[in-house]
Amino acid sequence: AKVVGFEPQEDCCDKAKSNLSVYNLIGKFKAKNIALSDSIGEADFYKSPEHYLSTMSTEFIEESKKERFKNSHWGSKTTVETSTLDQQISEHGQPKYIKIDVEGFEYNVLKGLTKPVKYISIEFTPELYHNTEKCLDYLCDLNNGKCLYNYVYRENDHYLFDEWQDIKNIKEYLSNVKDFKYEFGDIFIKSI
Repeated sequence: AKVVGFEPQEDCCDKAKSNLSVYNLIGKFKAKNIALSDSIGEADFYKSPEHYLSTMSTEFIEESKKERFKNSHWGSKTTVETSTLDQQISEHGQPKYIKIDVEGFEYNVLKGLTKPVKYISIEFTPELYHNTEKCLDYLCDLNNGKCLYNYVYRENDHYLFDEWQDIKNIKEYLSNVKDFKYEFGDIFIKSI
């Protein structure tokens, strides 16, 4: 497989490149030090000492500080280069699968995609359900309603549902999740 990863934090991107060279994966995996968004240019990026919480979404910071990450902070802001999924697809080719894990910025990243992709996964946190719903609607429209959905709870290695769900059922399940402290996961969207 050929994998292209996008990471706006320079130190994290450098660490990925270093790990790739140790495992001799440079030819199979490319790490790009940019952020994905709905436009090409620059954007504000809010850094946390816990690098995995760094984000371009001020709403993620506000909502997650209420409970999930109430002891975390985002002490510095920097400017990062942005690109779109469409632009990166034009450079690297049509992917079979896209994983988006951008701490509340998923909808903005998806708006930079204008053609269907076979499989996409997006991170889910219940305190930002309305953002998730916009993502699901966007992908449903992009695929002319021809999508199925599943969910991986936290970091399990299997789908929650034995059968792929339609948009109504996945929204019903996700909208009823109220555990803002421990629940998170990935929603998988399959174009059919």
